[in-house]
Amino acid sequence: MSRGSEEIYYIGQTIMAVFFIGSLVFVGLQPRRNTQAVRFAATQALTGRFSELFKAVATDVGMAECLLAGGADPARLADVERFQFHCHVQAASRDAEAMHVHAKSGVLERGLALGIAKFPSDSFARPGVRQVWALRKL
Repeated sequence: MSRGSEEIYYIGQTIMAVFFIGSLVFVGLQPRRNTQAVRFAATQALTGRFSELFKAVATDVGMAECLLAGGADPARLADVERFQFHCHVQAASRDAEAMHVHAKSGVLERGLALGIAKFPSDSFARPGVRQVWALRKL
C-alpha cells in the first residue's frame, strides 16, 4: 500500500468511527425520549378520562342527581338509575386503579396522581359507592 492509499484508509476509518459513536449516542437517547412519550400519553389518557367523567356529571343534571342519590343509598334509585350509578362507579374505579398502577410504576407523576386520587377517595366515603365496590369483589 502506498502512503496516499494508507492515509485515505485511515481517514475512512476515522470517519466511520465518528459515525459509529454518533449512532451510539442517538440510540442511547431514544429510550429516554420513548419513556417521556409514554409518560405523556398515560398522563393525557388518564386525566382525559377523569375530565370526561366530570364533564358528563356537570352537564347532565339527571346524572348528577343519580350520583348524589346513589351515593347516599342506591336502593332509592329506579332500576335504570341504579344501573347508571353502578356503571359510573365501576368506570371511575377502574380509572382510579389504572392511575394507581401507573403512579406506582413511575409512568405517572406521583404528585399528579395524588391530586387526581382525591376524587375517588372522597367518593368512597359515600355509602352507596362502597356498596357497589363490595359487589365488585364478589
